[in-house]
Amino acid sequence: MFAGSAQRTIIDPLFAHAGFQPTLFCESTMNRTLSKLVEYNLCCAIMPQSYARFNHKAAWFYLDEDPHWEWVIAHSRSMHLTQLTKYLIELGRDYARQMEQYWETHYIGNPNIV
Repeated sequence: MFAGSAQRTIIDPLFAHAGFQPTLFCESTMNRTLSKLVEYNLCCAIMPQSYARFNHKAAWFYLDEDPHWEWVIAHSRSMHLTQLTKYLIELGRDYARQMEQYWETHYIGNPNIV
């Protein structure tokens, strides 16, 4: 991922803590691109499990630190939320709950903490 991305703000401190400075082959804004680079043996990458687990041409593993981030929906308190906006927020909440249940049911996540 490119410097300053949400993933890099999580990944870079992991390398620093390990005392390792990786040599970057390239930076991308797309996990799909990174997945293809790994598939063609051009590099290794740290990417979300959702991309790695379905790439059958790549070997993958979990990081002990279990890096993750949270998704949020934020708005100004002074902003009037329309019914449509409230509905969109509720759809997002429902989707997040469904994904959480799916992950728990299918044991997706770091097996050391599941």
